Amino acid sequence: MTTSVTAAELRAQAARARLSGTVGELQERLSPRSLAREATQGLADTADRAARAGVDTVRDNPGKAAGAVAVAVAFLARHQIARLLRKGKRNLTD
Repeated sequence: MTTSVTAAELRAQAARARLSGTVGELQERLSPRSLAREATQGLADTADRAARAGVDTVRDNPGKAAGAVAVAVAFLARHQIARLLRKGKRNLTD
């Protein structure tokens, strides 16, 4: 009888030690610092893959990429372009 009680106590002690280790590991994994580190690393990896894919796409389609850049520049400079066109019309009518 004593042997089985001692064995049960040893098993319980081992189970508590395993549980304590598991809880400690979970606390480390779920700490805000660890979560922020994982999120930052994941974001950096995703950005790196996106940048590489973009570079590969531009290499494969340089004409389309140049067209897209031209459209983007025209969109961003639309107010300045309109102002220049208005000035040109005024100079023609004078």
